[in-house]
Amino acid sequence: MVTIMIRIAICDDEKYMIDKVWNYVKTTLDMHHINYTCDFFTDSSSLISSNNKNTFDVVFLDILIPEISGFEAAAMLREQSPKSYIIFITSNEESVYDSFDYQPFQFIRKDKDEILSNRINHVVESLLTHLKQNKTITLNLSFSESRTIALSDIIAVKSERNYIEYYLCNSEVTRIRGRINDAEKELSDMDFIRIHNRWIINMRHILSIDYPNNEVHLSASNIIPLSRNKKATLQDNYLKYLRKKI
Repeated sequence: MVTIMIRIAICDDEKYMIDKVWNYVKTTLDMHHINYTCDFFTDSSSLISSNNKNTFDVVFLDILIPEISGFEAAAMLREQSPKSYIIFITSNEESVYDSFDYQPFQFIRKDKDEILSNRINHVVESLLTHLKQNKTITLNLSFSESRTIALSDIIAVKSERNYIEYYLCNSEVTRIRGRINDAEKELSDMDFIRIHNRWIINMRHILSIDYPNNEVHLSASNIIPLSRNKKATLQDNYLKYLRKKI
């Protein structure tokens, strides 16, 4: 089974806000059994210094922080770690429009506890959907060789007798000896779903679902058969996936 380990930073000059944000973030992560570490900062310079030594996957960053502002810190973080997810925290809604230059993943407005909790939960759910697909799996090929593939590059997995075939975004097909039940178990909780006795698909790559004709259309012009007894499960799980992704 593919596991997720997330390195998180929360930076806000108000200690009580750090505690509040972390409490809500931690609650959602624990609900999904995610492995994580979190460092806390009350000034941007310490955050930047720490990130330079060991980059964070996710940074919750106050915009209106003294000395080095959240925007200035974000620019430095982008230079150090372009793939980090930056989530701005702000009490000023007008700042949101100025934040887009720094390519934030999301922004969270400081608000009443219930609203803040719901917003953080939604942001973290969406974040996990993206982070899952950044992970990789290693496929054992013949002659003791192996190949590491990002989950996001896998469009679908097909069972072919004693083998399973991984269909990739670049139109390649990687074939290994194995069982589709084992592949399904390994990819569980990573936004892959079994839609047919012989097929598992990556919901990230769904273009459309043709329920009347029992087909799922994926990117790269792949059309996958959909079992009738899998329709309800696919519909339910794909709607949940879309809600988390937005």
